Amino acid sequence: MKSKRRIAVSGIGAVSAFGWGTDSLRAGLISGSTAIDATSILDTSGHRTQLAGEVPSAPESVKTSIFDWDVLSRADQFAVAAANEAVNQAGLKTRGRPHGVFFGGSTAGMLEAEEWYSRLIGVCTGRPSPVSYTH
Repeated sequence: MKSKRRIAVSGIGAVSAFGWGTDSLRAGLISGSTAIDATSILDTSGHRTQLAGEVPSAPESVKTSIFDWDVLSRADQFAVAAANEAVNQAGLKTRGRPHGVFFGGSTAGMLEAEEWYSRLIGVCTGRPSPVSYTH
């Protein structure tokens, strides 16, 4: 039986190269400035460009106690922070329980995947850990 239940979006969250949160994104877009700059996270020496829209490090205010922040991939951190912002905007009471996330777009752990692969083929030191893909 098909549900006739309706859903309303009452909060949003964002993580972008302008910063963490919808306020940072809105301010960046309104300013007319760009968030594209030299990247510091990825080694771009073998590429034609060294520019990217890179998300800055997370401020303490967006880190959550629901998850162990330091074991989450960067993409997971983006998702958790944006979901927390959306839930807070909506005024929902989650009582410490995780909540759903809808991605508009993400690289979904590409940085961690590249590091794992670099270890696998010997470009970086250390052995790739199968545990790194279970977080």
